[in-house]
Amino acid sequence: MDKSKRILRDIILFAIASFGPKVVGFLLVPLYTDCLSTEVYGTVDVVTVVYQLLLPVITLDISDAIMIYTVEQREICVDRPLQIGMRIVIISSALLFIVMLPVVFLLNIPNIPLYCAYIFLQFLNNAYYYNYLAYLRGRDQVGIIVTAGLISTISIIVFNVLFILTFKWGVYGFLASNALGVVFANIYVTIMAKRKLSTVMLSSRFDSDLFKKMVNYSAPLIPTGIAWWINSSSDRVFIVLWAGVSLDGIYAVAMKIPTIISACHSIIYQALQLSVLKEVNSDNDKSYLKKLYNIYTSFMVLAAGALIYLDIPLAKLLYKKDFFIAWHYVPALIISTVFFSVSGYVITIAEANKKSKLIAKATLIGALVNTVCNIILIPRFMVYGAVIATVIGYCVIWVLTLWGAMKELDVIFDVGRSVALFAILVIQWCVVLFSHRWYVINAVLLLVIVYLCRKEIKDICTLLVSVISRKKRNGNTNE
Repeated sequence: MDKSKRILRDIILFAIASFGPKVVGFLLVPLYTDCLSTEVYGTVDVVTVVYQLLLPVITLDISDAIMIYTVEQREICVDRPLQIGMRIVIISSALLFIVMLPVVFLLNIPNIPLYCAYIFLQFLNNAYYYNYLAYLRGRDQVGIIVTAGLISTISIIVFNVLFILTFKWGVYGFLASNALGVVFANIYVTIMAKRKLSTVMLSSRFDSDLFKKMVNYSAPLIPTGIAWWINSSSDRVFIVLWAGVSLDGIYAVAMKIPTIISACHSIIYQALQLSVLKEVNSDNDKSYLKKLYNIYTSFMVLAAGALIYLDIPLAKLLYKKDFFIAWHYVPALIISTVFFSVSGYVITIAEANKKSKLIAKATLIGALVNTVCNIILIPRFMVYGAVIATVIGYCVIWVLTLWGAMKELDVIFDVGRSVALFAILVIQWCVVLFSHRWYVINAVLLLVIVYLCRKEIKDICTLLVSVISRKKRNGNTNE
C-alpha cells in the first residue's frame, strides 16, 4: 500500500477510536456544568491530575517501549514486550497500593478513601489498557483499537446518563462512569488479542536482555512524562493553591473545547507513530517527513482557527451557570494545544530514531519555563496567568524540538510558515477578548489561514479523491 494511503487509512481508523472519547467529554459538558458545582468539578479534576502524573512515573513509561519492541520482535517472539510490560504493571500497582494505605488513614480530608480508591483503580485500568494498545499498535491490529475506543466511549455515555442524570449520584456517578468505561474496553482487548492473562502476566519465561533494552529506552522518558504533566496539569495545582478549587473547576471546563484539537492530534499522532517508524527504518525520506509536517501543521491551525471563531457560540451552548466565564480562557488553551500537537509530530520522528534525550531536554526546559511563569503570573492574574504560562511553556517545547530535530536528525522544516500561522491564531485570541467585531475580523483571519494552507488542503483533497476512486475501481472489478 502507498505510504500516504496507509497513513490516511490509519488516520480514519484512529479517528473512530480516539475522537469518540474526546467528543463524549465535549458533549457531556452541559451535563457536568448543570449537575455539578464548580468546586466539585475542580476537586475531581485534581484527582484526575494525580493519577495522570503517577501513571508514567511508576510504570516506567513502559507502554512506549512495548510498541517499539513489539515491532522489532515481530519475527522472534511478539508477546515478550507485552509480558514484560504487564509484570511492571503488577509490581507498580502493588507499590502504589502500599503507599496509599497510610494516606487513607493519616490524611483527614473528606472522601479521601473514595478518591484514593479511584486513583488506584484508574491507574491499574489505564496502565493495563495502554500496554495492550501499544502491543496492538505494534502488531498493526488497528481494528481492535478502534472497537475498544468505541466500547469505552459508549460505556461512559451510558453510565454518565444513568448515574448522574437518572440516579443523581453526582461526583460518585462521574467517577464510576469513567472507571467502568475503561474496564469494559480492557475486557474487550484482552479477548480480541487472544492472549490469556495467565500467559501474558505470569509466564515463567522472562527475557532479561529484552527487559533491560526496554527499560533503557523508556526510563529516560519518565522525566519527559513528568515534564508533559507539568506543562499540561501543574497549572491546575497552582490555581487550587492560589485561586481555589472553584476556579480550577472553571479552568478544567475551559479545556473541553480544546479537547477537539487534542483529539485531532491523538488521531494523527497514533497513525504517524507506525508510519514514521517504518519510514525512518526504510529509506529515511526526509522530504516526505517535511511534507507531512506541513500538512499536519496546516490541519491543526485550520481546526484551531475555526474553534477560536466559534468560542463564544460554543460556550453559550455548553457552559451553564457559573461555568460560562470559561470562554475567556478557551482561545489561549486552543493555541497551547496546537503547540503541543505540532511538537508531538516532531517527537514521533525523534522517537523513531530513539532520540529520547532530545525529547527529554525540550520537555524539561518547557516544564521549567511553565512552572516559573505559573509562579509569577497566577498570583497576579489568576486563571489568565495559568493559560498564558501554558502557551509559553508549549511554545518553548515546539521551538526546542524543532531546532533539535533539524540539528540532530537533519530534517528541515518550514519554520517561517509555521510562525506566520501561529501568529494569526494569537491575533484571533486577542480579537475575541478585546474587539466587539470579533466575528467579522476573525472570519477574515480564518480565510487568510485557508489561503496560506491552500497547497496542503489541495494535497489532502487529492489524496482523498485518489483513495475513493481506487475503491470504486476495485468494487467494479469485483463485480
